Amino acid sequence: MNRKTSLVCAVALLILCSGRLAGQGSSGAGKENPDQDLYPDSVAGLQSQMDELIHLVNSPDQEAFLSALDTLAIPKPHDWLEAHFPIYAVDGLQKDYEDAFAGYRSHVWWVMGNFAKNPAFGLKVEASEIPEPLAEAGLEALLPRPDGGVRVENYRISPTLSKPPSWVSSFVYVDGRFRFVGGTYPFWNEKLTPLRGPMAIPAKSIGDLAVQGVPIDVDPKTPGVVAIVVLDVSIAGDGRAHGFRVKSGDPQYIREAEDYVRDWKFFPMATTFPMNVVFFNTKR
Repeated sequence: MNRKTSLVCAVALLILCSGRLAGQGSSGAGKENPDQDLYPDSVAGLQSQMDELIHLVNSPDQEAFLSALDTLAIPKPHDWLEAHFPIYAVDGLQKDYEDAFAGYRSHVWWVMGNFAKNPAFGLKVEASEIPEPLAEAGLEALLPRPDGGVRVENYRISPTLSKPPSWVSSFVYVDGRFRFVGGTYPFWNEKLTPLRGPMAIPAKSIGDLAVQGVPIDVDPKTPGVVAIVVLDVSIAGDGRAHGFRVKSGDPQYIREAEDYVRDWKFFPMATTFPMNVVFFNTKR
C-alpha cells in the first residue's frame, strides 16, 4: 500500500470513529436530562419522586435538588391554563398559581432542609380523598373549572419522623411527573374552604337572581355577579343575626341582604363578623 492510500484509509477510519463517539455522546447527554427520569402515574410514582428529592437534598450538588424541586411545577403554566380553562380566567389563575407554587416550593424546601439530613427521615405517600366537585348552584357555580382533560389527584404526604406534621397536596400528572396544583383543593378552587365552611350561608333564589352570603371577599368583576352588599353581622347567643352595620353595597339590595342573613341560624355564639352577600346569576 502506498503512502497516499494509507493516508486516505487513516482519514476514513478517523471519521468513522469520530462519528461513533459523537453518537455515544448524544446518547449520554439524553440520560442526563432530568425529564428522562419519568415517574409512573401512581402512588408508587409520587413516592419515587419524593424519595428522589430526599436523595438529592443530601447530595453535594444542590443545583440538582433545586432543579428537581422546580419540576414540581406545571411546565409553561400559562399554556396549560389556556388549554384547560375559560380564557377570561387564565391571567388571574396564572398569578394565583405563581403564588401557590412559591409557597409550596418554600414548604418542601424547608421540610427537606430541616429534617432530611437525619438518616431516619422519609416521606410516606398515600392516596387521599378527592373533595366533592363544584356545585352547579350558588357561588361554587361561578368558580372557574377546568375541562374534562384535567384529572386532579390528592395525596397525603407524611414524614416518618414525629415532625413536621403531614400535609395533603393535589397534583396533576403532566409529562411523566406529578405537578403541584394545591392543597386539599386545587389553587383554582381555594375559595371552596370558606364557601363550604360553617360561616357561609347556602344559596337561595330571590326573584330572577340567586343570593349567597360568605365570609370572604368576592371580586365584583366575577362573571355573573350583579351586586355585593358587605355587612358586619352581629350574632347573638342563639345563633341568630340581631344587628347589621352596612359597610358598602347597592342600596336597592341592602334590605334583601339583611332579610336573607336574618333567616339563617349560625352556630350559637356572641360575635360580630363581616359577611359578603352576593347577588348573582350563573349565566355567563
